[in-house]
Amino acid sequence: MKKIALFLTAFMALFPVLSCVAEVERSAEITSPGTGEEVYGMVDFRATLIDDDNDNVSWAVRKGTCAAKTGTVLGNVDGHSDSYSWSGSGDFVATADTTSWGKGAYCFVFNPLEDAGESNIRLTREFEVVDEPVANTTDPEVEILQPADDETVSGSVDIRGSVQDDNLKGYALTIRDHDNVVVEIINNSDGISFTDESLFVWDTTAVDNGMYFINLEAEDDSGNEDFDLINVKVKNKLHLKSKNQYKRGGWRDLGFRNQGSCVSYIQSNEHAGKRR
Repeated sequence: MKKIALFLTAFMALFPVLSCVAEVERSAEITSPGTGEEVYGMVDFRATLIDDDNDNVSWAVRKGTCAAKTGTVLGNVDGHSDSYSWSGSGDFVATADTTSWGKGAYCFVFNPLEDAGESNIRLTREFEVVDEPVANTTDPEVEILQPADDETVSGSVDIRGSVQDDNLKGYALTIRDHDNVVVEIINNSDGISFTDESLFVWDTTAVDNGMYFINLEAEDDSGNEDFDLINVKVKNKLHLKSKNQYKRGGWRDLGFRNQGSCVSYIQSNEHAGKRR
């Protein structure tokens, strides 16, 4: 055994063991701004590099072109030394205020410098600087088309309406009674404008006769709101019980008499007023 150990020691001295490490494929990607993205104000310029060692980087933002040494407004080349975050690999970040640049097309150039034997990487990303977005202050257009305000309704009522907005978030249809108690509520958040569509078919026989309020309210993505409110009077025919139905309760000697448009009945019960 001692001879074998001496042999292995001598062999390893003559032929060192070589360790094999998989080579990392060098690659990079621009992650911000997006391709053709419209930006305003503070903008992040972001990129990533995958490499097995640390590299220096050349970068620039150029107006109207991606060509070298032309129209540079930001970077660490062409006389610029703007601030950025970079550790030699991984994530690159630079931030700039674009409000003074003027609107138009721009190009972000990201060029991590290669070592001997490495492939050259030069990435570009075109984007657009635009004027400050105008705040949306326009309310949605909301209208209940059917039934009409102050209309008397009965049976099944098709409530129809229109809601128009370029950035509609959703709408709600609410029916309340004269005590402000919610009878029905329908919410919709599909964000699709419409004209003269059925919103809800209301079975008024399921509620008491009387005054009701129908409210249609809509909101857009900017928080603008509007509504349309109407009131209607529900008036369904009342269904009186038959003579036989009253008899089941112990009532007898039912006599009906005509009182014009009303029908009344005379009733008696031998147990009425007695304690049980």
